[in-house]
Amino acid sequence: MGEGRIGVCVVGLGIGLEHARVYGKIDGVDLYVCDTDETRIERARSELKVMGSFTSIDAAFAAEEVDAVDVTLPNSLHGPVAVQAARQKKHCMIEKPIATSLREADDMIREARECGTMLATSENFQFSPFINKAAEIIRSGRIGRVFLVSVLDQMWPIGAWPVSWWSRREIAGGGVLICAGVHAVRTLRMLGTSEVASVYAIGCNISTGIESEDTCLVSAQFEDGALGSLPASWATPRSSYIFEVHGSKGSIIHRREGGLMIVSDADGSELSEKVTVQSVDTYEEECRAFVSSVSSGRLDERISAELGRKDLEIVEAAYLSISEKRVVRLPL
Repeated sequence: MGEGRIGVCVVGLGIGLEHARVYGKIDGVDLYVCDTDETRIERARSELKVMGSFTSIDAAFAAEEVDAVDVTLPNSLHGPVAVQAARQKKHCMIEKPIATSLREADDMIREARECGTMLATSENFQFSPFINKAAEIIRSGRIGRVFLVSVLDQMWPIGAWPVSWWSRREIAGGGVLICAGVHAVRTLRMLGTSEVASVYAIGCNISTGIESEDTCLVSAQFEDGALGSLPASWATPRSSYIFEVHGSKGSIIHRREGGLMIVSDADGSELSEKVTVQSVDTYEEECRAFVSSVSSGRLDERISAELGRKDLEIVEAAYLSISEKRVVRLPL
């Protein structure tokens, strides 16, 4: 970090290219990129103001001009790369999921703490204006005591998404739940009024032929007794992301096309109110939060590794439940 500027290197230019576009717009940031695919590097150079590029992680992490790294690599690489970043004194933001196991996540968090670096988790749903607005309404007491939170996560068919490693259990750490459904896990936690206390899950793979589950259903109970439901699938013909929160005085309903609605009963008559929500670029918000954290020396809690660890704990509990066909209680 020199003369008030921050050198950020995006490692992995798949979804990382979208992150790089954001860093390229932030004042005071010098953008660097790293990928083993030189074609990807050339694309980034042609579209963005890139200060430098690397074809190996070792070279990127050894560069003095790089202060922080944004890692968007396959899940199985998150742990070793984050540990390497900490040991080379680079602040690090890891794309969700934080890791493929809790043990690995704990090693990453401990290493960053001991090395005096920041470790963040990149979860753009944390910045969703719809989820945050719904959470604000819930905590205001408008819909009363929450008793049911449902989050439906039907992602695009996996065959339409060119991420071949998602189909390989050893690299991905699982299937749809850890790769994509983890977004819905964060949503569930943001909308609930307490943390998840127990999980029961079932999963199947009958449509896509990948090595892990392409469809699963997670049932959860929160510490305050409320229930949660999370179906996730890569096998549905189209994508859909909706949530509903039901309370003793009304409900909040979100549809991708219909926005956010409050539905309540007053004197036996149903009242519906559409809630105005301002659109934001969630990738931009999380990247700006990381830059601000590095600049100030204080990690923005919205991108904390601990939040990512809690998401992963629920995912791991769900996989244990699927394997052992039982309710799994948290913490693990």
